[in-house]
Amino acid sequence: PWNYPMQIFGRSVLDGELESLRAFGARVRALTAAPALPPHAVDLTIEVGGRPWRLRAGLADLRASGSVMYRYDEPRATDYLSAWLHHLLLCAQPPAGVAPCTTWQARGPSFRLRPCAEPIDALRTLLGLYERGLREPLPFFPKAAWAYVYHGDSLYRAGQAWRSTKDRPHGGDADPAYRLALRGRGDPLVERFADFHACAHAVFAPLLDCLEEDAAR
Repeated sequence: PWNYPMQIFGRSVLDGELESLRAFGARVRALTAAPALPPHAVDLTIEVGGRPWRLRAGLADLRASGSVMYRYDEPRATDYLSAWLHHLLLCAQPPAGVAPCTTWQARGPSFRLRPCAEPIDALRTLLGLYERGLREPLPFFPKAAWAYVYHGDSLYRAGQAWRSTKDRPHGGDADPAYRLALRGRGDPLVERFADFHACAHAVFAPLLDCLEEDAAR
């Protein structure tokens, strides 16, 4: 739960948040005004490294304009990634009468994903990284990788997302799972920077090629 200041100032902050909620609800209603089409089952077989991988998924909230997704919060790296995975499945096997486009409505600006020209290739790359991650720790960390690629390969931005400080105590390097997986391997933004760069671009560069945002972030 969010904590608001007391008395008049708190009332003002709360009123502003309620107004933001109403605006968000209005945008979602506009995006979902048309009746949703039946859920769509995706069933793909993609060869990775000489081995077939089968992908099966169900896509809902589809309309003629494409897929609609929403969450009342500022867009995060995991939101972009979640929308991208669903978007690739939609583009790889779109149902009749549905545009291969995805809209994510957020608390602030929304973003849209244009049709991906080579969705199977993008999925093959992601499956290859997944397969590798089953064998060894993969130097891919969504927050740091997104900050790095989104801001034009900014190592400074990646470091802000990855390294904990007194003012920002919840960096990626404080995550217990990451600490366990990376024990003895050094800082991934230093000793394994080339691998971090490659993984970040493999996942997020194709997404950025299809991304449209309502306003500069």
